Amino acid sequence: GGIGSDPCADGNTSTPQCGSQVQYSGGPISVGIRTSPIRVTNPSANWSEALGQLGAARNRVSNMVFRQSCTDTLAAVGVSPAQVVQAAASATFSDALTSADLRSSLYANTAAATSASSAFGNQTIAQWFSSDASVMAAAALKGQSVYFRFQGVDRSDILYNSSKLIHELLHNITGLTDDQIGDRLGIPEHLRSEWITSRIYDDCF
Repeated sequence: GGIGSDPCADGNTSTPQCGSQVQYSGGPISVGIRTSPIRVTNPSANWSEALGQLGAARNRVSNMVFRQSCTDTLAAVGVSPAQVVQAAASATFSDALTSADLRSSLYANTAAATSASSAFGNQTIAQWFSSDASVMAAAALKGQSVYFRFQGVDRSDILYNSSKLIHELLHNITGLTDDQIGDRLGIPEHLRSEWITSRIYDDCF
């Protein structure tokens, strides 16, 4: 998932990182140069539509043939294709904007459970997403739950949705945060969540 604001969302190129090229450098293969991370271009209109698109993405991931660049990128994070397929089958999708689950529950299966409970208190997933419009998805670390903002699911681009799903499944499988995954893939800190999804898109699809 992604946490933090996006200073480039309005096309601002005065910020040093905005408008500059990013070349992936982590893992055994470096394959992509983009000027900006891939994003939703045709947002879903509601949760029902988003859920249908996520179901299609689940099927796509469950039946995909993992090319070598994808397998290598997953390996850099400590994950195998078989684990991704299994996680896709067992993942549960929820509407982040209405979820009463606690934000701290995302960390329940990790060593950060106590500190997360102290930091986030009784804040729900819905309250968190409502207070931070930049967050499009969040996943339980070492869990099965994935929460999506419906506008963060594309209504027509199954490859984007599949890439975003794999990104979230990496959190489910490994318990790693975006920063930890980004470090392993050599992805710069700026817009790290979006760049992780872009890396998966380029390497796997």
